[in-house]
Amino acid sequence: MSATSVRIRQSAAPGVRLPAALRSEAVKFFSLHLPRRLWLSAVVLAAACAALFLTTTGATQSESLDELSQTDIAGTAALGIDAATLVAIVFGAWTVGGEYASGMIRTSLIVTPSRVRLFSAKILWCAAVSVGCGAAAAAAVFAVAQALLLGYGVGPLDVNDPYLLRVIVGSAVMVPFYATAAAASAFLCRSTGGAVVIALSLMFLPALIGVLPGGWQRVLLPFLPGPALHSLSGTAGPGDAEFLAPALALFSLIVWTTVFLGGASAVFGRRDA
Repeated sequence: MSATSVRIRQSAAPGVRLPAALRSEAVKFFSLHLPRRLWLSAVVLAAACAALFLTTTGATQSESLDELSQTDIAGTAALGIDAATLVAIVFGAWTVGGEYASGMIRTSLIVTPSRVRLFSAKILWCAAVSVGCGAAAAAAVFAVAQALLLGYGVGPLDVNDPYLLRVIVGSAVMVPFYATAAAASAFLCRSTGGAVVIALSLMFLPALIGVLPGGWQRVLLPFLPGPALHSLSGTAGPGDAEFLAPALALFSLIVWTTVFLGGASAVFGRRDA
């Protein structure tokens, strides 16, 4: 029997439904130590880095914390979410790459013969966990900022200011985006390490382009997801080389997500595990 006919028969097999496949992913998450530790460490790292960045503004921004505007304080605290994103990338890559490394992916395909269903369950669970991680990281950095401001005798961040909330909440979108991109990349390269490299390259590519002349930056940066995320969060504004209008920034993220998920799904559906 050819590999093609085997795949056709597998896709036709009933297997388990998507809700059951999602429950299976949840069981793996809650029964294994590594994914839970990664989730928790991402939140703790976000809080720790926010505290570090806020307490060292004198050295990094030549202004003490009580001299910064609320906008600058929120933007500095939100850098802690970048640190959480790094851990989330490892989690997303491990979610898929770990099964390839252990051979568990074959067992998963026996239980869930439909590759579309298995792919969807893993991506949806990774997205759900990383959304929760991003929300927790955003809450953590906001709480740290408020505590430090009180400690310095500075007025707290105005929770009613929509722009400040946009900076914190918008920055949290990075976590599920890059974690999901890492999970999709693991389907492409069947490796945790390879997926981490792909996601990190995508994340830090804007920094490399930033050393190019301004004209090149304005041409290249708008096509990358990082600037789109910065534009949505408000950390990039009109006049910046990476700025995109909110509608274009959202469209860019949708296109990138579609490319990653579409490519990974196509490769996973056609290639033997």
